[in-house]
Amino acid sequence: MPQTLTEWWEHHLGDDFGATHELLLHTIGNLTLTGYNSELSNADFPAKRRRFEESHVSLNTWFQDQTQWNETAIRKRAEALAERALAVWKYFGKPDDEPRAAPVVGVRAKDRPGIQPPSSGRGLQAGGARASLGQSSFER
Repeated sequence: MPQTLTEWWEHHLGDDFGATHELLLHTIGNLTLTGYNSELSNADFPAKRRRFEESHVSLNTWFQDQTQWNETAIRKRAEALAERALAVWKYFGKPDDEPRAAPVVGVRAKDRPGIQPPSSGRGLQAGGARASLGQSSFER
C-alpha cells in the first residue's frame, strides 16, 4: 500500500480505506525491500506484484500468491514475519516452554506503553534502541 492513496487503492481497500491506510501503512506487514520504490510509488497492487515476482529478495516471494493487498493480507503477512523473526531471534521471544501471545499488528506506538515514536517520525524507539525503516539504519 503506497504512502499516497490513488483512486485504485481507495477502491481496493474498501469503505474504511482511510483507517486502514493510517493504521497499517508503516507496519512490517506492508513494508518490503526493493530498489524500485520510486518506480513503484503509487502503482496498483497487480503492477507491484509483477515487479516483486522479478525480485531476487526471498522476502518478496510472499507476494506471488497474493491476489489482493488489503487489511487482511497486510495483517497476515505481519503475523508471518513476526513469527519468522521470533524463530530466528529467540532472544526476543519467550522461552520455548512458555506460550507466545499473538503478535500485535496495526497498533500505534503512542498507544503502546514503553514504545515512543522518535522525533523524526520514522521508526520506533524502545528502551534506547532505534530502528529507522525509512532510512535503513539501525542504532543501539
